[in-house]
Amino acid sequence: MGSSVLCLDVGGTYIRVGRYDPVTAGVTFVRKTPTFRVGEPDGLSRAPRFMGALFEVVQRDLTEDDVAVAVALAGPVSANGHVWALPTIARSERIQIDAISLRDQLGLGLARLYLLNDMTAAAYGLLSATRRTFCVVTVGTGLGVRLVIDGQPILGSLGLAGEIGHVRVDFSQHPRSCDCGGLGHLGGLASGRGVANSSYGKHSETVMESSRANPEFDFIYAYRQGDVAAKAEILRQGTLLGRTLAPLLVACGISDVVLMGGAVEAMQPDYANAVRAAVSDSIWEVIRELQPPRVSVEVDDLLPLLGAGRFALLHEDSA
Repeated sequence: MGSSVLCLDVGGTYIRVGRYDPVTAGVTFVRKTPTFRVGEPDGLSRAPRFMGALFEVVQRDLTEDDVAVAVALAGPVSANGHVWALPTIARSERIQIDAISLRDQLGLGLARLYLLNDMTAAAYGLLSATRRTFCVVTVGTGLGVRLVIDGQPILGSLGLAGEIGHVRVDFSQHPRSCDCGGLGHLGGLASGRGVANSSYGKHSETVMESSRANPEFDFIYAYRQGDVAAKAEILRQGTLLGRTLAPLLVACGISDVVLMGGAVEAMQPDYANAVRAAVSDSIWEVIRELQPPRVSVEVDDLLPLLGAGRFALLHEDSA
């Protein structure tokens, strides 16, 4: 039997699969597959469809060389592997998973199972000798945040730390709904899906001319065509995210912010510029002079897979 770890990065749109090799301390990309089958009626319950997709991926890609499977999920996960919710996957459906029962459902045989939050995986992927204290933000279908201090991702006793995507920031009379079913949440506004589903798109001539059926693709198409309204919405929501992050960064003494995710890459450079400006403008000038905030963009999709592998290896060594 080998020593590799099968790693899954599970999001609301895709499941990315890789294999971590502890000898080389690197990860090899295996495949990317839709989280939900194309053409399935959206009215069907999402939880069992998701579990079916997860089972298919593991059964297809698990080999006898894999001693463990590490699954990074877009939702809060406790230290003992209890998943409390998966809003970008199950949306308003309540779904809870624990590592012990899921291991049996996936039929892993002798391989051990490790569950972690996708932002925790991204944080472990970014950790290095020179990057020990930072904030990582993923903007994709949803929006996630993880604070890391002195090399330790901050999780909280139940794994609920960093869930600012589901903090209400819009208290207007008609707030936009979030995937989780809540109203006015940061993730429902400033995520890739949130920005694309803004009221701007209903009246955009560029979107109406687009042949794409997916509103997120429509929005990015409009932005790339130079649509003024699309750019304005990106700047608006990037500013909202930056202003929301600033108090967290000051409270924890963090100045290094890393933006990740397909939506960040698609909305470059305006989204990142808006976050950068809002963080800087929101911080007390004394702090800004002594510890200038740095906001960078990381486009390596393998980092969460790398981090999941590192996480599993840490637990294997301590077992």
